[in-house]
Amino acid sequence: QAAMENYKIIYDRAMDLYKTFAVSKQETETDLIQYQQSVGAVQSDKANINNDKLNLEYAVVRAPASGYISERQITVGDMVVANQTVMNVINSVDEMYINFSLPENDRLAIQSGMVSGQIKVPPSYKFRVDLELADNSMIKDAGYVQFTDTRIGLENGVWNMRAYVDNKNLKNKLLSGQFVHVYLHGAQFENAFAVPQVAVFRDDQGAFVYLVGGNNNIVKKQVDAGRMVGDLWVINSGLKDSDKVVVSGGIKVGAGDDIIVDSTTNQVADGLNPATRAVPKSVTPNKVNASAFKANPSKHKVQIESSANIYSGKY
Repeated sequence: QAAMENYKIIYDRAMDLYKTFAVSKQETETDLIQYQQSVGAVQSDKANINNDKLNLEYAVVRAPASGYISERQITVGDMVVANQTVMNVINSVDEMYINFSLPENDRLAIQSGMVSGQIKVPPSYKFRVDLELADNSMIKDAGYVQFTDTRIGLENGVWNMRAYVDNKNLKNKLLSGQFVHVYLHGAQFENAFAVPQVAVFRDDQGAFVYLVGGNNNIVKKQVDAGRMVGDLWVINSGLKDSDKVVVSGGIKVGAGDDIIVDSTTNQVADGLNPATRAVPKSVTPNKVNASAFKANPSKHKVQIESSANIYSGKY
């Protein structure tokens, strides 16, 4: 640095003398070259100093992310190789990913429903995610689906997805490697019929339900049963608006039976799905003494008769 400053003074003095023709041009250019060489030497020294500082930085191992550090992988005295030896593992605790998969059949069902207009999903499949932990506790709105794979897994035939969870908002409830059940929310059925699962029966022709006819008689109706959603069964075809589906007592009746609607039981209050609000509460075969019987085990004792044929019919 001192030599550079000295050569700068010599060069400036030579330039002043050159203007009065006291020195030759060659001497002036020689002084310029010496000054430029000294500047280069200073820059080279600065580069060497910065390189040494960088080497000192490499001697300190800094965490690439914040989180919990695991048990050490090496001990004092072990030989380590740059970019090969694993010294430790750091697990993030604030922002976490949950890797899971969706069966291909479910993906195809969702896709088919989207094409037909029956199912509506969030843009880019960004489903809302609920998590169930090993102790059966639920975490509502834990995160959302951030990534969906562009192909089906060749090993297991599933659609891989990844959910993003802000673990900081969950007060760090989750740890890396933890097993959880993932529940996706956001898919909606548009203009679809859904009936309780107990209302759907099957025979050799497929799924069917019992309807209440105009004369309070039982009508058997074949339906195309789709997906089960909770306690409901989505009906793809076979039902229309204003159909009255038998959702209680269907096992006691058959096609063509005359029935009466028993309104003594409020199924909504009993915990059944609100989808049953618009359909009859229960039905009872219109046989002898049957309509007068009200099932209430807490108040009525059951007397076993010697003959089971008390209705003088197929019941």
